[in-house]
Amino acid sequence: MRPSRAGSGPGADPIGARVYLGAPDNKLFEEATIVGIVSDVKLAGLDSNITEAVYGLQTLMPFWRGFTFAVRTAGDPSSIAQAAREQVRRLDAAMPVTNVRTLAEIQAVSMAPTRSSMLLVTLFAALALAMAAIGVFGVLSFTVTRRTREMGIRMALGAEAGAVRGLVMREGLAQATMGIVLGLAGAWWLTRFMSTQLFSVEPRDPWAFGGAALLLLAVSAAACYLPARRATRVDPLTVLRAE
Repeated sequence: MRPSRAGSGPGADPIGARVYLGAPDNKLFEEATIVGIVSDVKLAGLDSNITEAVYGLQTLMPFWRGFTFAVRTAGDPSSIAQAAREQVRRLDAAMPVTNVRTLAEIQAVSMAPTRSSMLLVTLFAALALAMAAIGVFGVLSFTVTRRTREMGIRMALGAEAGAVRGLVMREGLAQATMGIVLGLAGAWWLTRFMSTQLFSVEPRDPWAFGGAALLLLAVSAAACYLPARRATRVDPLTVLRAE
């Protein structure tokens, strides 16, 4: 696409300028007047780059056999499909109308491969999060349970049950927080490989990162608190004799 009027370069108002398509010695049409400008459109799909495009009347290129028309509606687009076909037939009875689709259908087809891939990734991510939660709970719960004798000794020496539980909670959550921070750092780095699969969505979503971290912290707190509470509610002498 080339402007044929001086002053239609960057920063100038292009409305009213004359343009042509093709090379100077091989034009698709001689000249046409710019009457409006539209927003950028990805013509080859949501994952494609934005390219130059011109919307023109069929009279500019009567030899061109395929044209696409867009109709804006206030209601259900599928309800006016027949009316649109009839209108085209009144203008040119020999012109076939094919591939009538709504914008939602076009978007669904364009996003179908990516949606399938991201659905699979989401399922694996949910499974990984569940396995991580189960693993964290199991490891911390086992670690706290092994300290039952230690907690009994502390209480036998006069420590309050709440203070013992608080100590166990702080130490357990410190370990869990360190692991969560390292995991978030790795996830933050890996999200750059997902950016090509997302449309108008930030791959480093703070809600997703924060939600996963809070879930694991909650699981860690429960894994530390439950065994500690069970151990501190038993008489210290009973705990020591059992060990």
